Amino acid sequence: MLTVLCLFGCLCLTGCGGEDPPGFLASVTTLTFYDGDAAGVERAVTAELDRLEDLLDPALEGSDLWRVNRAEAGEALSLSPEFWAVFDLASEIAALTDEAFSPALYPLTLLWGFGGQTRVPSEAEIAAALADCGLEHFSVSGEGEDRLLVKSRAGAMLDFGGIAKGYAADRAGEIARSFGVTSGMIDIGGNHLFLGDKGGSPFRVGVADPRPAEHGSALFGVLALADTSAVSSGDFERYFVEDGVRYCHILDKNTGAPARSGLCMTFVADPVSARADALSTALFVMGLEQGAAFCQAHGISAILAEEDRYWTNLELEEVSSSYVRYEIG
Repeated sequence: MLTVLCLFGCLCLTGCGGEDPPGFLASVTTLTFYDGDAAGVERAVTAELDRLEDLLDPALEGSDLWRVNRAEAGEALSLSPEFWAVFDLASEIAALTDEAFSPALYPLTLLWGFGGQTRVPSEAEIAAALADCGLEHFSVSGEGEDRLLVKSRAGAMLDFGGIAKGYAADRAGEIARSFGVTSGMIDIGGNHLFLGDKGGSPFRVGVADPRPAEHGSALFGVLALADTSAVSSGDFERYFVEDGVRYCHILDKNTGAPARSGLCMTFVADPVSARADALSTALFVMGLEQGAAFCQAHGISAILAEEDRYWTNLELEEVSSSYVRYEIG
């Protein structure tokens, strides 16, 4: 996950988004407000995060996702407005990215043991899990409060770990603004939402180097951000190594295995934190060249970094000398 540290006079964003273990909204939350009713908004945001976790944690008995994942094929489920809000946006981004991001890969997440005991499964196990993966196994009928979700396969399962923290950050931002906050920062498990600016100047945000030991530096570069969100994904915190191979938690639907795109880190800045959350995962799966072209085509503000080269369309300062900039075309 991302953490907030004071480094060289700026905030430092490190870590990765993607699927999360149980309790993902309560994992690490930092609220910093410079105006408004700070005490009131903190209580309201904490209550909202608890409520969302009760609805969206797939490991929590009785949650919407717990019910979906245990439903039989053909069983029609009535679900909360919050479920539908996340499901609709996740489905939209899955379609946009050709499922480089997908909320329907939970069978693979469980198979590889992320959030539990990690292991490298057999090809036969991967093929069996892949058969249950994909949004094509879910259909929706009705409208508004009458909407129903139906699975065509009992083994199909959903996981909002790659977007739920962003959605929660967006909800927290709405609450903060309703309490009169115009300047502050919300960090929910590493999804950062910057409200306005800090004292009339943008927040100074340091992006951590995904390979600090190899490059001899903790900092990849520095950004000036205001009134937006920032989310990073990478292979350098949630991973395991077996037989000398690094396996990260970000899964590729095309292979059924952890993504091997050549990227170490992606960073997305977007006014909607849920979008930034999901897109950072999708870009990591795409890789540098495809991801850079995708960002340009769809107006996405991002940084994509391999071990020794990077691409960005953001105004990035103080870039580490360990990296060479990649230019499209």
